[in-house]
Amino acid sequence: MPDVIATTAEAHLADLAERLVAFRRRECVLCYTNRMVGEHGCAGRLRFAARWLEHHRHSRPDVVRDLRDGGVRCDCWLLLVSWTLRDDLLVWSPLTEALDWPDVTPACEGAPPGDACAIWRRQPAS
Repeated sequence: MPDVIATTAEAHLADLAERLVAFRRRECVLCYTNRMVGEHGCAGRLRFAARWLEHHRHSRPDVVRDLRDGGVRCDCWLLLVSWTLRDDLLVWSPLTEALDWPDVTPACEGAPPGDACAIWRRQPAS
């Protein structure tokens, strides 16, 4: 009986874990990564971006390697240094006296697999 309980509990936990990181329909890699980092934090690696790429058949190791070669070391770096929200979606912060991300990120506008949706723009190279 304990084996049945343990097996059932493991199945429920696996299902819950999968639902916690589930993809949304037509959600682009950046919106998915942003949502996951917001909900689960950054693990210091390309955890969520790599998961999205693998799930969407962009599992070539060179995609993640190209991101790393471009200086992207983790999911939050991807969102803060390589890409950001379009300027018209940023809000003025009186605290920092600069444009900043809104409290709630706009909804993903959807994109073909491998593309970022229209709410994002690539950061200029420094």
